[in-house]
Amino acid sequence: FCDDECNVRLCHYDKGDCEGENPPRRGGSKSSEHPKHIWKKQDTEDTDDLCSPTCPNSWIADGHCDNVCESVECGFDGGDCGLELIKANMVNVKIFPKVE
Repeated sequence: FCDDECNVRLCHYDKGDCEGENPPRRGGSKSSEHPKHIWKKQDTEDTDDLCSPTCPNSWIADGHCDNVCESVECGFDGGDCGLELIKANMVNVKIFPKVE
């Protein structure tokens, strides 16, 4: 399916899913107002500044856990992934001022 939010250069135009006149879209919408892209012929954005080649920066800390961004390098999707596990394993540490 063509995901409109991924039909951008940074996401490599949804890897070709948005090609054609009216590609199938999530939610059943079809529109000819979205530009057609030929994924294999697009010049791709440099991915050196990404934490993962498959995790666009716009997906980090967007309030949704994206599996492709769930890694140490991507900061577990900027905290979107695994918060319950992190909270459950936090140690309660009390810090007292130094007494002389």
